[in-house]
Amino acid sequence: MKLLKLTFALVLLFVNIGALQSKNVKNNNDANNLSKSTAVINAEKFSFDSKILTDDMDISIAISLPHKYAERKQSYPVIFVLEGDYLFDITRATAKFMARRSHMPESIVVGIYAGEDEHRKRMAVKLHGGKPDMYVNFLKKELIPYVEKQYRANSHRSIIGLSPTNGVLFESFLNEPDLFKGYIALSTHLEWPPEKGKNMIDEVISRMNNTKLPKATLYMGRADDDLESNQYAKKIFDEAQKKLAKTSSSNTKVVLDILENEEHYMMSLAGLRNGFQLIYPHGGLMYTKTLASSDKPAEILKKDYQEISSSYGFDVYPVEDGHVPNDHLLGLVDIFERKKEYSKALDILKLGINYYPNSANLYRRLALRYQFDGEAERAKKHAETSLKLVKKYNPDLLKKFQNDLNEIVD
Repeated sequence: MKLLKLTFALVLLFVNIGALQSKNVKNNNDANNLSKSTAVINAEKFSFDSKILTDDMDISIAISLPHKYAERKQSYPVIFVLEGDYLFDITRATAKFMARRSHMPESIVVGIYAGEDEHRKRMAVKLHGGKPDMYVNFLKKELIPYVEKQYRANSHRSIIGLSPTNGVLFESFLNEPDLFKGYIALSTHLEWPPEKGKNMIDEVISRMNNTKLPKATLYMGRADDDLESNQYAKKIFDEAQKKLAKTSSSNTKVVLDILENEEHYMMSLAGLRNGFQLIYPHGGLMYTKTLASSDKPAEILKKDYQEISSSYGFDVYPVEDGHVPNDHLLGLVDIFERKKEYSKALDILKLGINYYPNSANLYRRLALRYQFDGEAERAKKHAETSLKLVKKYNPDLLKKFQNDLNEIVD
């Protein structure tokens, strides 16, 4: 594989507000003054020179990293989006929102930008003129190795396709089953045979019945509007649902989802969420009655996340910070401190630092906790660690942290 040529880096904004350059704007009306702007959502996009993808195809790749990636130490699952032009923004936004609400693990999102419609069709099934095997080869030998070399990626990979680009997704599911564990096929064309003389749903069921293959989850979504306007496709889907209802598998989970009141492309919004929920069925951290009444809530959390990690096959951690107190670690600390259950708050902080050893915020709260408990030496130690970490990872917050901790470190 040739060296990557970085052509440009850009900020992708979920709402299309355009690119703002960092600058100060003078205006006689103070209310209209703009302060120095900062990026809201970061993603790097670059051209990718491939020896495998031919036919003068211009391929670009976009990478979105999880919250506080530079500060964290853990590895992450990776989501590969075949339809980058349409799906990258909404996939990374959906994954981020669900992760922050503890409904799926934080993930690296990789978008493949194929550009023109003709290039999209090259990802279709072979009978529709596609070259899905070429793209699977590209993923296997070039893109996945690059991502795993450059980023802290673990072995749990998912792939997302839309309409014609699902040809690549099914090519991998059927013929390269080791590449991905999760598959989200949006606007699935089951009426399109993968090859001459073959039926897509029969091929899927054959894969389900092969217990020697690795575990996998396949979500297939289609808008009801598509089926109402295409009676042949509706017939194929009806037959597929009947066949799936008679099929069970110990290692392959398959769901065929017909979304009501949706159309061909807009179904992607609901389909992404449903697909992620199928791949990641376990909810995470919430302030439940069990947690509230326990003498050792930190131990319950630790056990819960050990079980979730075991189920998914990689380490999953509770969310560190967020908007609502009952669904992240620092929020639990606030809840227990308001209830004057200080030992529980202390245990949650210690557990959090085990998960996030570079968190200046967790060390800051731990220092303040020890100060309140009259343990000056421990408070000073953790305050100094907090200031060191915030200077390294979040220097814009250094002054605030110094104001909070100066009394302890002086």
